[in-house]
Amino acid sequence: SLIPVDCQQCKWVRWCEGGCRVYAKDLKGLDFMYKGSTENMPDPIEDYQKSLHLVSGGKFKVRHELRFREENGFWLFHIVGAWIAKVSTDNAKFLIRHYRSGHEFRVQDFPGSKESLADLLTKGIVEKVA
Repeated sequence: SLIPVDCQQCKWVRWCEGGCRVYAKDLKGLDFMYKGSTENMPDPIEDYQKSLHLVSGGKFKVRHELRFREENGFWLFHIVGAWIAKVSTDNAKFLIRHYRSGHEFRVQDFPGSKESLADLLTKGIVEKVA
């Protein structure tokens, strides 16, 4: 793993990806960017746990601004100017299919967990439409 050892157990690692210097720069400026990792990283703006209630029903769609690429055993999804999300192959294939078709989907259609869908919602990869 490329995530620093002291970051691996942090509940915020899904956002900062282990002390992301770009994230730090955007929040605090260049000086902050070079000072280190965990003790210098602020809390993220939103925790996916706060989005769990949003995935209890309704329909979702994959954002059009999405970019994605396959890595070794997983996919990376990115919304321009926003989050990068590591996505399992099964979830990625589902998202790409819905991205290309433009079709909406329901929670029960999504192959991953509600937590995974809430994380994608928080990161802006998917959006709730109904």
